[in-house]
Amino acid sequence: MESTLNNVAYQKLMELLKAKVGGYSVAVTREHVEAFEKLLKSKVEQSRRNRIAYLKRALNDLGWELSAERLQGYIAELRGEPTCGVHIAVTLGFFIKHVIKDPNLIQCIQDTQGRVRSSH
Repeated sequence: MESTLNNVAYQKLMELLKAKVGGYSVAVTREHVEAFEKLLKSKVEQSRRNRIAYLKRALNDLGWELSAERLQGYIAELRGEPTCGVHIAVTLGFFIKHVIKDPNLIQCIQDTQGRVRSSH
């Protein structure tokens, strides 16, 4: 009985934490974008320009604020843009993984990227 009660309490705690964690956002700064640009230095010029343009478009669309909810909704909207949508999603994923480095946002973008790619 005690084990069951502990399990129920644990599950409730996890639900509360997930709800709380899902409700936060990360404000993206110009410094984040500059760090992203530095990461792209080894890329071909055209590729670097494209990736920066994709990132800036996404950040403008998202109000320079990243949250799990916003990312999920935004990635869902990108499904309507076959090629460009995939490039934007991949660029956002790279940016979040290597610059923002937030584990919850990384997981969110990985989950949603698979949906964008599989819909094309």
